[in-house]
Amino acid sequence: MFHQKYFPEKKKRGIYEVAVYKTDIMLTGRFNNIPWQKLEIAADQILWNEAVLLFKSTGPVERYQ
Repeated sequence: MFHQKYFPEKKKRGIYEVAVYKTDIMLTGRFNNIPWQKLEIAADQILWNEAVLLFKSTGPVERYQ
């Protein structure tokens, strides 16, 4: 499940004006067990403390007046 709230903000940098988005995201989910033996990865080679979850998010395109 994925819920997000976004907060657009107009910023100026020199002659440029851009939209910057701040967001609150709540993501819940579950992963299936992975058969590590089939991947031929030794248990001591799995770096759980360095694991990250990356995802791409595209937001609404709005023009500021």
